[in-house]
Amino acid sequence: MIGGLAAKDWRLAAILTVCVACGGTDPPTTGALAITINGLPAGASGDVAITGPHGYTHHTAATETLQPLGTGTYTIAASAVTSVAVTYAPTPTSQTATVPNGGTASANVTYAAPSLGRTTIDRPDDVVGSQVHVVYVLPSDGIDRQLDTDGTLGNTVGSWQTWLSGQTGGRVLRLDTYQGALDITFVQLARSNATMMSYGAFVRDTIERDLTAAGLVVSTKIYAVYYDGGSTFACGGGAWPPALPGRVGALYLQGTPPGATPCNMNPFATSPTSAAGYVEFAMIHELMHTLGFVSSAAPHFTAAGHVSDSPTDLMYAGSLPWTPSTLDVGQDDYYRPGGLPSGVLNLATNAYLTP
Repeated sequence: MIGGLAAKDWRLAAILTVCVACGGTDPPTTGALAITINGLPAGASGDVAITGPHGYTHHTAATETLQPLGTGTYTIAASAVTSVAVTYAPTPTSQTATVPNGGTASANVTYAAPSLGRTTIDRPDDVVGSQVHVVYVLPSDGIDRQLDTDGTLGNTVGSWQTWLSGQTGGRVLRLDTYQGALDITFVQLARSNATMMSYGAFVRDTIERDLTAAGLVVSTKIYAVYYDGGSTFACGGGAWPPALPGRVGALYLQGTPPGATPCNMNPFATSPTSAAGYVEFAMIHELMHTLGFVSSAAPHFTAAGHVSDSPTDLMYAGSLPWTPSTLDVGQDDYYRPGGLPSGVLNLATNAYLTP
């Protein structure tokens, strides 16, 4: 599963909930929960939180280091004695084991592989088919903050995936990965920041045109572009096929839209499990547009790909401040697992969303 990457430091973030017949007291004081992570090399590190039946939570983060008992095996005090075994996967997985005295121990595990280092190509794909490829783009005179290699883009992508998973019951956008790690391409444009800004509302279109000319755009992928340059129009933009064909959704990290907060004042999520903020919601919003959402047949359709019913909706546009927290308020415009009326595009059946 890991292939030739045994020397790399695969990091684990896990949340385990332990219920011993839903009785007992907190904090847990007896027994030990052995967490076996199959497929991880020696030297991997982890962060585990265990919540007892009455709400007491024991965190290992910042208080203790999980000690390896063997390759990928860790132990921590808990209110039951059991073993939870999980297997490495590039997307979130869930495992449940039975506790000997009748309770259960469940593990929701997300893996974040280390940075692969900088590349100017799209590396070979782990999976075949529809997927989202991440690109870090600079203008010719841009300041290289190395967001592709310092973990920043991995954290923000993980954060919006975590939010999406919580909205869909575990489904996320299928990401382009290489040997289990997020594959990010670095591109420096031939155009200067001033030239790019002179294009006004067409910065995204120009980025897509240049990526296509470089042979970096293929028909099975859409592209999450983090452009570390300016725009005087907005903090981001997306395609909206068929009215606006394209495969790129982009954020303009140094944008200065009129009458709005400068785009670089919006912080990135600091870990893959951090709560999503403006940057994370904005990117998934632009990717949704690039997938064709919201379709004009949706009940609350407005303003070329948006909805009008609530400012808490991911795809809202209107006179109220945008405060995103929900994927399709009311589940009637663009996401409903049970199906939407004919002609209304439904994310739940989209090929880019994992089963």
